[in-house]
Amino acid sequence: MSLSRIRFCLVLLGAMALAVAAIQADVQRLGADAPALVVEQSIVATLRAGELTLTGTDFGEASAASAVLFDYGPRGATVTSDSPLVEHWQSSRIEISIPWEVVSGELRVVVDGVASDPVELLVFDYDSVDIPISPGTNDRPLAVAVGEDGTAWLNQEFHLQLKASYPDGSYQAIDIPQAEGPGIFALNLQGDHRSRISWIAAGITVEDSGVVWFTQGGAGFYEGTHLNTSRLVRYSPGNGTFSCYIVPTHNAQVMDVLMDEERGMVWYTETGFEAGAAISGFRPEMLSSDCLADPYTVTERPPICEDASLGCHERFRLPVAHSYPAQLAMDDNGNIWFTEFWNGSIGRLNPATGEIVEFPLPISTGGQGPGLIVGSGPWSIEFDNTGDIWINELMDAAILRVDLSRIDDPDCRGLNPSGANPCITEVFVGSDGFDGKIIESLSIGTDDRVWFAVTQWPDATVPAHLGFIEPTVGTAVMLSKSPLVNWVSGVGHDPVLNDVWLAQPGPDRKLGRLHLLTAGQEGEAVDCSPSDLEACVDLDTDGDGCTDAQELGPDERLGGRRDPENFWDFFDTPNRNGGRDGEIDLPNDLLSVVMRINANDSNGNAEINRYSDPKSPITADITAYHPAFDRLPPQGGDPWDLGPPDGYIGLLDVLGVILQYGHSCSGSN
Repeated sequence: MSLSRIRFCLVLLGAMALAVAAIQADVQRLGADAPALVVEQSIVATLRAGELTLTGTDFGEASAASAVLFDYGPRGATVTSDSPLVEHWQSSRIEISIPWEVVSGELRVVVDGVASDPVELLVFDYDSVDIPISPGTNDRPLAVAVGEDGTAWLNQEFHLQLKASYPDGSYQAIDIPQAEGPGIFALNLQGDHRSRISWIAAGITVEDSGVVWFTQGGAGFYEGTHLNTSRLVRYSPGNGTFSCYIVPTHNAQVMDVLMDEERGMVWYTETGFEAGAAISGFRPEMLSSDCLADPYTVTERPPICEDASLGCHERFRLPVAHSYPAQLAMDDNGNIWFTEFWNGSIGRLNPATGEIVEFPLPISTGGQGPGLIVGSGPWSIEFDNTGDIWINELMDAAILRVDLSRIDDPDCRGLNPSGANPCITEVFVGSDGFDGKIIESLSIGTDDRVWFAVTQWPDATVPAHLGFIEPTVGTAVMLSKSPLVNWVSGVGHDPVLNDVWLAQPGPDRKLGRLHLLTAGQEGEAVDCSPSDLEACVDLDTDGDGCTDAQELGPDERLGGRRDPENFWDFFDTPNRNGGRDGEIDLPNDLLSVVMRINANDSNGNAEINRYSDPKSPITADITAYHPAFDRLPPQGGDPWDLGPPDGYIGLLDVLGVILQYGHSCSGSN
């Protein structure tokens, strides 16, 4: 670059710096008569390019002097109140869609130069894996568990196969071995008959070693004449082998499974009304595995006794035979906790003494449908990092927190005159008891956020409403709804990445995943770093025409010293067909920007406006506004580190091309 061009650039950059400083000073101005501008939420969340609702005071009316500012890492974005991205702007409520490039960070509302306090913004990306139906079944995703290697394992209702989604994007359906013949399970759908299909399948967990345990519970509510066998199954991904353990009790209808590494035990819930509700367990190393065992030809089942070390199953019957113990969790003292779906309670088992204590949940609000019969329907139960218990009530669509520090208070074993338990708090209630809304499960992440989904029952086509309890404020934060997420039955977490996994049973059967998008982390699943460029030579994370390896390279003239997740830092403009040549040159880039000087996206209403995908088709008018030719001034230490469109194509955009003139990602310079 010539000396005169450098001087010209420095002058413009200096002017830009003064302008930015003036804007920042204006935003921070707080006069004596400043409005009481307040955003009520301290944290908000949405899906990428999703919707947000902000509530508060003194937002004013829509005008060019009002905006929502998004700040995320070294970059940011601004949406004025008269933008088409704003659905409503009223004094106490703002409904807005965030631009597609916005990731997690902070936002502020600005009115006439006065800014609100910052609000934490969480933006999640959603993707999914289709789960094909296994031949001969109508299996539906029901429960999901994720190993430390990032593999998501799925247990399904009406299943014959164990299904897996691997970190590389591949999918596998693995046949579960079983004795030849009509089946070891039973079904009373369309007549009473033996079946190879296990109906109940709500339990699945992954050991630290990657070994998967899951339940096969036979048929639910079975009262037929056949053996309705249940078993616990272990799958070892390393060698692809199964181990199977039939339970002693006929028609046990096993639901959940829990690993007790301290005792070397596997615990499970028995929900069968005929055999009675129970919490049972065994030591796998003390029993032989036989995945081809046929209970119709094997006369002896494993015995039941008081000490599992003798090669038997310990079985603790619950006080209420039809209580339907659903899910399990274990506290630091080795007590086994469980939910009682039909009994509206949770329970605690001390395996050493056999003592069982039950704690009733608040009176159900269910006024119609299954909730009127079942009650609140407690299902999932998990501990957070403080030691407290979280429960979801399926039929009441509620999330409850149990204060474990008070649990030995005798008052916790009953309800007060108002129908509440003093040790249990209803943190979120998503139904009025008559609207058919349910919450089927919950999952707690490494950050202690309690995730759940409100589903409309029985209409599985209505988008589910995802949300989480924020531990720092103790309230629910709800994300924008998405037509891609309808019915959610199971929720799980990646123990390393903290991604949220969703078992979506219908109507399109998916495993969904939510990944938190933060500045510089969008591509963290692949090790793209200057020390390992070979891992990303074929990746172009931001889609700007430069590979991640090129952008992480040392030479800016070859596309280097850039951000692989910033589309805007390589000013290669498209031709009318949308193609790019990978080089910043005079005829294709500089002149095309010059031709559009003074083109603007007034209030976001251009034919292809500033909030559109920059890869949108080019209009026939070569002087019209298009976001691919528009940039914010430099966002970092390098003058070519440009940002997303500001809505006006001017000399600063021409300067952006000049600063990159001769840069190439096409292999030539």
